[in-house]
Amino acid sequence: MDSLVDLLGEGNAGSNVELVSMAISNLCASSLNRKAFGSRCVNSLLSLLTAEVENKTGAARCACLALASACQNSPENQEVVRSYRGLQPLLDLLDKDSVAGPSAQALSSICRNNQRCQSDLMYYGGTKSLLKVIDRDPTTAAALHVAQALASLCEDNPSACESIRSTGGVSTLVNMLNSAGHPSGSQAIRVLSLLCRQSDASVEEIRQAEAKQSMVSLLSVNPAAPAAEAVAIVIAATCSKDNENRVQLAAIGAVPPLVAILHAVPDEPAAGEACRALKALCVDNYDNQRHTEDPASGLRLRSEHFVAEILGPFSLP
Repeated sequence: MDSLVDLLGEGNAGSNVELVSMAISNLCASSLNRKAFGSRCVNSLLSLLTAEVENKTGAARCACLALASACQNSPENQEVVRSYRGLQPLLDLLDKDSVAGPSAQALSSICRNNQRCQSDLMYYGGTKSLLKVIDRDPTTAAALHVAQALASLCEDNPSACESIRSTGGVSTLVNMLNSAGHPSGSQAIRVLSLLCRQSDASVEEIRQAEAKQSMVSLLSVNPAAPAAEAVAIVIAATCSKDNENRVQLAAIGAVPPLVAILHAVPDEPAAGEACRALKALCVDNYDNQRHTEDPASGLRLRSEHFVAEILGPFSLP
């Protein structure tokens, strides 16, 4: 690691700067090597983001990927990047399509579970910069990485959730959900589910958005996937106290894939979210109760807790 850093720091990498950066990135896949990363390596990689080298774009891409690897699950390295003011040049790269994806990967890794980095990113206007990448084209790999960065930013962070909502994030993410297939849609719904948990205003915006068909389609792809759980969270939130939404979601087939979650993962948290979604769909709505046929059947043998939760508000005919 030290020898590679010496090559970058002394400017001796020459035309091989991309190879050196990628070597550092690969080495940082090991947690032991991440511990040896240090401030010298951060400084050298950050300098590549703006350096005038033979292949400027390639060097910046590789530096971003190296930073992403080095900061993964490493609060120490995240803090080094933050203290070296590394967030701003990474945000600047989001304006360049060729580097936006790797830059978003680095930002996601740096901000994950680190509120100081998250706060700095928002201070620099990072929320708006990230959303702009999705607005340019929600179907690109860069947009996928941006959605992952947004998820890292807003998990257990109400301030970040409000920042995303107040800068038009709900409509941007709904557009991504409607425009992009799997897995980009899965990342979009993940962020929307995090917003639902933290913000009633976000729930209202999602309720009014035209996302129902896309949510049900995504729900049907794989009942055991994290995206299915995220859809269930959004359905539960948006159907609460809204019978019109219940009717519309049931009409386009939301109930069967929710029941499929109960059968697929009866002892996982996703089953609880599916129960809450079915409960929200069925309360005060006899037609939806009838459509479930027996929503708890997949849980009867293994999870009485969930059975009680879903059967509580109504009696099946």
